[in-house]
Amino acid sequence: MSLVCLKLPSGSEWIVELRRWDGEVWFDNGWPEFSKFYSLDCGHWLVFRYEGNSKFNVCIFDKSCTEIEYPLTMPKMELTSHD
Repeated sequence: MSLVCLKLPSGSEWIVELRRWDGEVWFDNGWPEFSKFYSLDCGHWLVFRYEGNSKFNVCIFDKSCTEIEYPLTMPKMELTSHD
């Protein structure tokens, strides 16, 4: 397990756990809160640009392929373990 930082155009940063297992990689702890906060749904798409040092710039597009309007504030979040 490792932690990565997702940075949005609004300047908000989210710490999300990156899991690796059996040759696959996915976001784990912190991702459900991120996806709920930005109301991600089937048909939305995200563009990730790796900046190095476990940091990604992320842009979110809605079903019409228009970049969303990012909230200026974000909830206080704590990364919890599911172990």
